[in-house]
Amino acid sequence: MRIQVRHAIAQDDLTALWPEINGTAMNLDQVFVAVDEDERVLGGTLMFHAGHGLAYSGSTIILTPERRAWVAEKLLGFVLQWCRDHQIVRLGHGAGTEECQRVLARFGAIPTRHHVLMELDVVS
Repeated sequence: MRIQVRHAIAQDDLTALWPEINGTAMNLDQVFVAVDEDERVLGGTLMFHAGHGLAYSGSTIILTPERRAWVAEKLLGFVLQWCRDHQIVRLGHGAGTEECQRVLARFGAIPTRHHVLMELDVVS
């Protein structure tokens, strides 16, 4: 299986990764997807960056049960190169699973103080 990571495009079904975004506008420049040779989405990562030297890699979802760590490593490698290209010097990510922590550690990440990511729906 060949895995390529790229920016999401309008034709990608991102609701397969994040069902809660149905109908929500997404900044596709900060949504990265891992796809196979048939352009089937295997996983994705949401980035949060506003021009600072710090960025956050948010929700990372891997859809495929096979080669999960490989897909995650490909996504993280793409994220790190994107950070270098944007002069980002520190990347934060809330590693919610032990598998995610192991992948990040292989890239040299270290744990920081523990916190819980919380989401708040903003309605008008």
